[in-house]
Amino acid sequence: MILPNIKIIVFIILAYFFCLSLLQAQSDAELKKIRFKGNISVSNSQLQDAISLKKSKRSDKSFFSNSVYKQDVTKVIELYQRFGFLNAEVADAELKYSRKGKVSVTFNVKENDQIRVGDVQFRINGSQSLDEFFATYKSRKLIKTLSARKGKVFRDAAVYEDDVLISQSFENIGYAYVKVEPIIDVDVENKLASIIWEIDTRDLCFFGDITFIGQTKVRQKILDKQVVFDKGDIYNPRKIELTQHNLYNIGVYRIASTKTVRSEEQRDSIATLVNLREAPRLTSKWGAGYGKETNVRVFGQFTYLHFLGGARRAELNMNHSAIEPYDFKLNLIQPSFYSPKSQLILSPYISKENEQGYSLEKKGASITILQKISKRSNMSLGYLNEKVDLDTTSVGDIPDASELQSAYNKAGFTFGFTYTNTQPIFDPIGGIYLAANVKTNDFFKKGPYSFNKFLGEFHKYHLLKYGWVLALKLKAGTILTNSSTEFIPIEERYFGGGSQSIRGYNRQDIGPQDANGQPIGGNTIFEMSIENRILLLPRYGVGMVLFMDLGNVWEQSSYFDAKDLLYSAGVGLRYSTPIGPIGIDLAKPIIKDTGKPWQFYFSIGHSF
Repeated sequence: MILPNIKIIVFIILAYFFCLSLLQAQSDAELKKIRFKGNISVSNSQLQDAISLKKSKRSDKSFFSNSVYKQDVTKVIELYQRFGFLNAEVADAELKYSRKGKVSVTFNVKENDQIRVGDVQFRINGSQSLDEFFATYKSRKLIKTLSARKGKVFRDAAVYEDDVLISQSFENIGYAYVKVEPIIDVDVENKLASIIWEIDTRDLCFFGDITFIGQTKVRQKILDKQVVFDKGDIYNPRKIELTQHNLYNIGVYRIASTKTVRSEEQRDSIATLVNLREAPRLTSKWGAGYGKETNVRVFGQFTYLHFLGGARRAELNMNHSAIEPYDFKLNLIQPSFYSPKSQLILSPYISKENEQGYSLEKKGASITILQKISKRSNMSLGYLNEKVDLDTTSVGDIPDASELQSAYNKAGFTFGFTYTNTQPIFDPIGGIYLAANVKTNDFFKKGPYSFNKFLGEFHKYHLLKYGWVLALKLKAGTILTNSSTEFIPIEERYFGGGSQSIRGYNRQDIGPQDANGQPIGGNTIFEMSIENRILLLPRYGVGMVLFMDLGNVWEQSSYFDAKDLLYSAGVGLRYSTPIGPIGIDLAKPIIKDTGKPWQFYFSIGHSF
């Protein structure tokens, strides 16, 4: 009777070690492929990014593990839940072995029904409503801004985003210690998740003492002018951020940080600590570049802080290139001129220009008021007076050439407006850029060169998918004259063609020309460019662009004729650097002027 029992025990032990060896073999098998079945709403790449198991590579072997697979099942389910599939399931691993002992694993996903957001309610301090804290239109705007609002797919990320949004909304009206908690009730039968936002506002807070620390030569009066709140005002963190921004705008600080100091003893009073550290009094910047049109470019800048005392500063800018042999401009800047966001800039300058259509020297000065409207927009108003010495032998045969003088003065007003929300700055993948400029000459008294010059430009950037950006540029301008001669100075006229204009044509090649082919410029310009920017090797920052440009310059003011448009197309390479891409472009006219050769351009930065 004992022998059979021994046989049974031995059989059980052998079977145990056999099963263990099979499991060990599964865990040690090289992972050949990873597949997903049943996934409709979530892509294979998204699932692959979420799991730890990776396909084996020649240089990096990877092996299957049951324990890792179980962890990955949890990760897949969590990923689906973030997309609103709260009841998603993943079956046991489906394994297939090759003759070489490699294994392929399949995740069998059952998505089940997607949950959507049902009713969204707010319960504030037990019984209060949003309208008791915000104006009606602000309450409606807050509800419309929610990511997890009625009818939307329920996502964990959306609930988190709304938690932050609601907290910030209450903090911005003085409730610095607000506590926000979502209560979620899932109705499986109706596939809805209702959300009740439990909000405890706690105490209403006010600004306390404001303390400046650090060494600074700027007068306290100027510092106080940058602060946009007073002690006793209702607390608002956006005002602290704006104060910090104003301090940086003075232009003398390397560090201007603000932080709040909260006390349990005085919870309703929040002090502000401002830490200031000035930049070196004298700094310089230097750089060099190369472009087909400008050849070697060299620039330098000296900045001197506390010029004539206070927060004033002086900036000397110097440039040299083939088309601008010298350009010296001194900016004397008074920050906080009439408000924290305004500057008064006095700028004497001297420069020389050697363009294909003319050669001249300019001496003059401008005085400009620069007003920062918001983080994204600026406006400027200025007055300019300059003397021009023109080499008349460099100018082509212009109609009304009797008015052409070798030396003349210009004086008038300038107005500018810019808006941009592009990100990132040097290589944008989204947002828009908008600029409008107006320049007048002899505004109060008509002279031989009286004119009003208008120019507008619009850029749009759209991310099609990762590594693919569609960029669009529109540019239009015209010059109106009210002088008796209707003569526009050559340097004020519009010219087209070149790396920053219509590629495929040389600089100033597009527009009115005299009988000898010398460009003489025009009074109306229109340009449009479209580019597809493609990232080829993300690891190395290498990409390419496919582009088409079109436009023309007309002699008449306020004129446009689509039949006159010139077209070009081309391709380029880009290499990303911290200060923007380095580019090489090849372009050629199409439709018209097809006999012209390919044009080659080398530049730093995108064409727009």
